[in-house]
Amino acid sequence: TYGEISKYVDALVTRIKSIAIVHDLISKEKVGSYIVMGDIIEKILKIYDHQNINFSVSADNINLPYNIATSIALLINEIISNCTKHAFTEGMGNREISVNCKKSSQYIYLQISDNGRGLPANFDYTKVESVGMTIIRATLCELKGTVHFNGTAGTTVSIKVPEEKFSVVNGI
Repeated sequence: TYGEISKYVDALVTRIKSIAIVHDLISKEKVGSYIVMGDIIEKILKIYDHQNINFSVSADNINLPYNIATSIALLINEIISNCTKHAFTEGMGNREISVNCKKSSQYIYLQISDNGRGLPANFDYTKVESVGMTIIRATLCELKGTVHFNGTAGTTVSIKVPEEKFSVVNGI
């Protein structure tokens, strides 16, 4: 049906936009071979500005090599997209999504939370056969990362990626 096709096209457009964001940041970069994680997050959230959602961001100064930046942008976009599609019920006010990114000496931690309706009790992301979840699983495999979903009070997606994937420019 037209509605189903429209949903697939919208999802494809946001994926393309997330890749275009990285390309745009690369083309504006004067020196170095990295992109700052906070810049990627802020620009991806602008894709969803029209959806009446309050976004908050807290991100350490993390430099991403170009080859990792696209993967991270796709990962963040997929999670934000899932939040906007599934978390909030019709007419729900006070829609909030927060993105937090922290760096330790061994890991990069990315946490995306919403204050929506949460996840079903039997939710298992490894069994979800959507394009978005396939992208999330493939990207995490590429980055040697792990993910945990908590859907009891809204939904929180916690991702941990070994810092070695980023050490090319972070020097740790």
